[in-house]
Amino acid sequence: MLISCNLYCYFTRPTNSQFVIAIENDGDTYIWRGFGLNEYIRAYSNWWQAKCETEINYNDLKENSILKIYVWNEDKITGHIDNFEISLKKL
Repeated sequence: MLISCNLYCYFTRPTNSQFVIAIENDGDTYIWRGFGLNEYIRAYSNWWQAKCETEINYNDLKENSILKIYVWNEDKITGHIDNFEISLKKL
């Protein structure tokens, strides 16, 4: 499975915020991938597009798992997210 995420972000200073793609089963996260947003920001106080993409092998998925995709604002810096898009493709 190919998971693609796209968004626009706006921060006024450096941030540790991340795109997170996680898969859980029975409350246990067994796949977790984070992609730093700061690497997409070329100048603060402007909107910048950020993208991430990852592949997950179907054989690695447990039955009744939950896919979670979100932005984790670990350092609690004020920022804005817009046009958050998620795409799932079968490989």
